[in-house]
Amino acid sequence: MITAKDLTKEAPRSLCQRVKGYAVLGRMADKGRATINGTMGEYHFNCPLERGFFPAFFLSLRELDSRGSGEGDQAPDHCRDPVA
Repeated sequence: MITAKDLTKEAPRSLCQRVKGYAVLGRMADKGRATINGTMGEYHFNCPLERGFFPAFFLSLRELDSRGSGEGDQAPDHCRDPVA
């Protein structure tokens, strides 16, 4: 099982907490991992904000799922750098 927050007991990271310069990446990782573990609670993975992230950064949902190892928050090497 992947190490993940239990979103039935605590909230995913705020959009104010950036990971690798991306506001949405940490929250998306928390929600994705919780979905895989069945601890999603009232949150929804692949919401409109997250769906906009995938094509903008050359990342597919399938690729994100295959990277959901829980081993840290690493943006894939081919992701574009965040706009300053």
